[in-house]
Amino acid sequence: MLMYMKVTQGRIRKDTWKEFEAAYKRVVEHSIPGLRARYLVWDTNDRDCGHSITVWEDLHAMKAYEASDHFKKVIEPALRPFFIDEFKTYVSEIALHKSHE
Repeated sequence: MLMYMKVTQGRIRKDTWKEFEAAYKRVVEHSIPGLRARYLVWDTNDRDCGHSITVWEDLHAMKAYEASDHFKKVIEPALRPFFIDEFKTYVSEIALHKSHE
């Protein structure tokens, strides 16, 4: 099954990770059609940097979520105050998926 991964790497305001993490957890609790997995990853070398990683069934589901009112009116406003506009986003096709659980 073909899936897609979106990785956003970003810097947040100095020493606000714990508050950012709490806000992130609050706004991403609900179910999203097509979303297979979500990760929030804290950089071990730069504690004001992290990654948001989402895995999607298809690009249509990812784009529909990004265009949704929930994303625009709830998620973005809750997280935007933490960012310092230093982030990059990559969307990739997953070539191999193997779980080692």
